[in-house]
Amino acid sequence: MNTHEPTTFEERRQASRFGREFESDYAVLRVGSAEARTWPVHDESLGGISLVVDETLTLPVGAEVTIDYRNSQFHGVVIHRRSTGENQTVIAGFQLEPKPQ
Repeated sequence: MNTHEPTTFEERRQASRFGREFESDYAVLRVGSAEARTWPVHDESLGGISLVVDETLTLPVGAEVTIDYRNSQFHGVVIHRRSTGENQTVIAGFQLEPKPQ
């Protein structure tokens, strides 16, 4: 018998993910005071988004970012990074919370 109670993050991670056709949807990513960069959206889910970035974006898990997506601004935290093995691209996953107005 499993007595593990899922955390809010685990519940969100198990939520349906909605893939995006490559280069059909974009988000703007800011890290601190660095220049904003635009990246294609890989997928989105309840409370999260994954972007297709190149390996030059060296964000460790736990790094905090700001993401502008679909006319809203979010506070994001890197929750995973994985190489696609194609053209040195990486899928970076972010947990998102709306930024206060």
